[in-house]
Formats: sequence, C-alpha cells, structure tokens
Amino acid sequence: MFADPPYAFGRTAGIPEIVFGGGILRPGGYLLIEHAGDVSFGNAPGYRAGPVKRFGRTHVTFFTPTNGRKEGQ
Repeated sequence: MFADPPYAFGRTAGIPEIVFGGGILRPGGYLLIEHAGDVSFGNAPGYRAGPVKRFGRTHVTFFTPTNGRKEGQ
C-alpha cells in the first residue's frame, strides 16, 4: 500500500497506526509513505518503520509488519 498525503498534512505520522491497527493491509503486505523530511516515524506494536529512502526533499519510509500484526484480519 502506498500513501502520499500532502506535505502539510499534520497527521502523517499517524497513518501507520491506522493501516496496521485497522487490519487494512493484506497479509504479507507492506506500507510505503511519501513524506517531507521533517516527519519521523517510530516502531509500534504491529509494525517496524524503516528503511527510509531520500529523494531530494522527498522521503519514502517503508513499514513492515511484525509478529502480532492485525493486517488482513
């Protein structure tokens, strides 16, 4: 799944929790979020953040599910 919210969107950091916590992602799926460089993500139950790829001012963070995940319930 790919998310590309507007750079000024104030809730970009909350997208992984919505996706992984809401069972939106299919089993074995990954989440990629395109975002500005000032947005950072941490790990949480259900997913791991990283790596981050940088393309000028654009960053793309990859998220992978971890054990105990809720995706694809």
